[in-house]
Amino acid sequence: MAEFEKNIPRVLAVGNFDGVHTAHRQLLRITAGQAASRGVKSAALTFSPHPKIALGYDMPLLADDAEKQRLILETGVDEVIFHPCTEKFLENDGAHFINDIIAGEYGALGLVVGFNFRFGKNASDGTEALVALCIEAGIDVMVMSRFVVGKTTVSSSAVRRALIDGDPEKANLFLGRNFTILGQVIKGRRIGREIGFPTLNVALDSKLIHPKNGVYTAFCSIDGEKLPGVLNIGVNPTVSGDKAETRAEIHLLNYSESGGEAYGAHIKIELINFIRGERLFPDKSALSAQIEKDIETAKILFDKV
Repeated sequence: MAEFEKNIPRVLAVGNFDGVHTAHRQLLRITAGQAASRGVKSAALTFSPHPKIALGYDMPLLADDAEKQRLILETGVDEVIFHPCTEKFLENDGAHFINDIIAGEYGALGLVVGFNFRFGKNASDGTEALVALCIEAGIDVMVMSRFVVGKTTVSSSAVRRALIDGDPEKANLFLGRNFTILGQVIKGRRIGREIGFPTLNVALDSKLIHPKNGVYTAFCSIDGEKLPGVLNIGVNPTVSGDKAETRAEIHLLNYSESGGEAYGAHIKIELINFIRGERLFPDKSALSAQIEKDIETAKILFDKV
């Protein structure tokens, strides 16, 4: 990640920013605006690894650090600072965090956080303690209200739940963009090509969230084109059994090299609709017939996009 200057005046947004969803984006845009009005830099201060991962929890992320940085910078914030999240760092109390890190190391004149921001050892301090400590340190602080879509408070956890439940439309609504899978095309089993539906195969990162196994409509960006396709996430039990690794396989509706010479290409897959769950079919013929139905369903759904 990029180097940054220490001890220069900044307005800081602080948080994990996993997925950089709509609430994060609003908070970050406000941070950029406040910094601009003061004539200083704006920065997003986040943590690597995620604090829960540092504490040993199994925490599937919505995006890796590189993608997080890219998404944050899209909001107009000047820089992204990844503070090392170690056990020693997590042992510090709230006063140390504000006085030595926020004010001392990063030069914060202003601070912007979400309504549920917590800090200090065992996350024991909330926004009331934050405001009190910032007043003592001479830091202006703004606590954002919860951001609600429909009846749901937007959060990274809400996005994860939607993806695990097979509801990419809800996840995309919370994200303010389509949930994406980034990866490099790898060699598959070539079963799709054998039955008439060649696919591009991408291994899923074990550190990132895996959406519910099943069939989706999706867009795939490859070779400068954004093409519609039918995506399967899962183990493809009809031809692989139930112990194969989970991967993403997308059949593109308009791509001549689908499953062919695209090996090694970096692609972006955007989830749009959930069509059905992954199923075990009695044979390849039954699987092929179902894929034909999935494609027809996908075409109808794409007409509505």
